[in-house]
Amino acid sequence: MQDCNYRGCAFLNIASEVPNLNSNIRREVIYHKNSLKALLLELTKELSRSNTKFNKLDEQLVGNSYYVIFEGAIVASQNFGEIWPVEAAKGNIEKIVNP
Repeated sequence: MQDCNYRGCAFLNIASEVPNLNSNIRREVIYHKNSLKALLLELTKELSRSNTKFNKLDEQLVGNSYYVIFEGAIVASQNFGEIWPVEAAKGNIEKIVNP
């Protein structure tokens, strides 16, 4: 976030300018976000399978939670021009995995 001067996500930025969900631009945004969500879900599955300590994770719930926390951290960091939202997101994800 600091490296890009807190510009945030280009896809989130453009989504706010194109409110029509059926436009080609929004479809690209949704495609990108679905790809990100799928990656986070895959990482959650890998974590769940990596150690018996994590094998009881609800992979779908945790993966979706990671996605929402990740996106929220980007937006909050952009809004405040500070890194603390990313740090808070990391802490929350750690608490989800290691309650």
